[in-house]
Order: sequence, then C-alpha cells, then structure tokens
Amino acid sequence: MGLAQTSCLIFDIAMPGMNGVELPAELKPRNSRIPIIFITGNRDEAVRERGIELGTVACLTKPFSDTTLLEALRSAMIQT
Repeated sequence: MGLAQTSCLIFDIAMPGMNGVELPAELKPRNSRIPIIFITGNRDEAVRERGIELGTVACLTKPFSDTTLLEALRSAMIQT
C-alpha cells in the first residue's frame, strides 16, 4: 500500500531511525495530505506542540482511552 492509498497514519513518536516528529516534516515536501496521529509516553509539552505545528491531527499521550483514539480518528477522517 502506497501513500496515495493511506487514509491516516498512526505512529509512536519513539521509532527506530526516524522519530515521530521527523516523519511529518519528511512527508510535507512530498505534498502529503495524509492525516497523522502520533502517540507518545513523553509528557513534554514541547513535543506535543511541535507535532501540532507540523500538522498532526492529534498527539495522544499514553495511556489513552479507546474513546480518545476514536475521536482522533474521526477528526482525521474529516480532513480527508
């Protein structure tokens, strides 16, 4: 499945190689309009703010509820 068929990306900010804040910055020059939700165990507000600046739909801090994830997904689907 390529980027064109992707409806939403959900990923943890702590990934091997490229971190979750770097990924939206990498997709932006490709004119990707895929909604992004990122997940973090880090309660650092600067990380959350950076993600929002990069255009993420939501930054969910672990642990989060099913309802919170579903609300973020609804927001992402509205954007597509």
